[in-house]
Amino acid sequence: NLLKQIRELDPEFAASEQAQPISASEIQQQILAGTVFAECFTANDGTYIFLLDGKNDISESCLVLKDLTAEKVNRMVGEHWLTPYSQRNQSVENWHQAIENISGMLAEKFWYANDPSGKSLNDLVLERNPERIVFLPHSGLHLLPLHLISLKDTPLRPPQGGISEEAFPQGGNLDGEKSPFEGGAGDVSRLTDKYEIAYAPSASMLRFILKRERENTGRFFAANPDFRMPFANIEVEIVAKNFAQSQILWHEETRRAAVLEHAGKGDAAHFSCHGRFESKNPLASKLELAEDLTLKDIFATLRLPDTDIAVLSACETGMVELEAGDEYIGLPSGFLFAGACSVVSALWAVEDFSTHLLMQIFYDKMHKQNMGKAAALRAAQHEVRDMRAKDIRPHLERYIENAERQDRSPSLKIRGKHIQYNALPDDEQPFAHPYYWGAFVCSGAWD
Repeated sequence: NLLKQIRELDPEFAASEQAQPISASEIQQQILAGTVFAECFTANDGTYIFLLDGKNDISESCLVLKDLTAEKVNRMVGEHWLTPYSQRNQSVENWHQAIENISGMLAEKFWYANDPSGKSLNDLVLERNPERIVFLPHSGLHLLPLHLISLKDTPLRPPQGGISEEAFPQGGNLDGEKSPFEGGAGDVSRLTDKYEIAYAPSASMLRFILKRERENTGRFFAANPDFRMPFANIEVEIVAKNFAQSQILWHEETRRAAVLEHAGKGDAAHFSCHGRFESKNPLASKLELAEDLTLKDIFATLRLPDTDIAVLSACETGMVELEAGDEYIGLPSGFLFAGACSVVSALWAVEDFSTHLLMQIFYDKMHKQNMGKAAALRAAQHEVRDMRAKDIRPHLERYIENAERQDRSPSLKIRGKHIQYNALPDDEQPFAHPYYWGAFVCSGAWD
């Protein structure tokens, strides 16, 4: 029924959905040197993984993880991810620990797990020694942060501030046993430390995306609906400086008609707002603007013919419908189908202060250091993770000075953050935990 609704709303989707299946050789032709595709398919008898590098025969790069059945994937996602997430307002510590636990479970059951031949996905990747992994997940794997997978051959970082050791008792794996990959308050080294990570909904969809060509016009579109989000306001103002021209819809201007009219005119379409994923009705998933922009609106009317990247700097924008397992039932693929070459979105509800810093660094890496999108996101995440209190204070001091220079009183939120970070030791790293930076993923074209 959901697919029927989407087909009625978007004839282009119907056409692409009915396209001829892509062959293995066609997939191989998309893969450049230094990149591997990890194509996943979860079935009742295990998870099939095909690691494609553009050269080796597909039969040499196939794994079957018999212990990672569809039932176990759904259980992992439901019990160890979605349940603690739904209860995060009652226990934020349990939610933060769930991020660590799922990283360990994915390491044990997905990355390092041996198939009957004795090989693991880690083994296949090491043989090819790529710079980049493009994950094409399936089913519940779409919801999980594969880039945060814990690596067992690298040491734990020392515990940093913000989250206490007592808040993170050791958990267990899917079978109720203690996992060797689970961390405590200290942050482990992760897949994103070793490889650049990108995502795609499917190889056939990626075929269309990688053929899109966009002219760099230096234009920027942004929608920022809520004046009560001071860090979102600052984020948009600073990011816009990377572009020669900008069209920003502020607060009450972010009505549906205005967004649909202007969003497609920028090289980048940036939404700094609240987001919400509706698991019971995915087409109602939305960006919360002055008038909400739903996934239904995106399929029906949003067109992004000139957009190289859409950045959804908002909560839950990367979450997708679990049962069907295909990412086109979620905001990322809605924007990809609308014409964007790449989408940056969040797998959970994010923290606004660390997010606004991450976004500033992300655009700076792309425009001033000429990094690709996935590489820039990775670099920004690492920089935020490693920020010390003494690195953060100047940002807040500058925001307060700018407000006073304009004869405005700085918001209570900014003043509160200033007091909070002034109280921390200089070398404390308050964003060390992946909750603060790990939610964002790059889908579609990575360069």
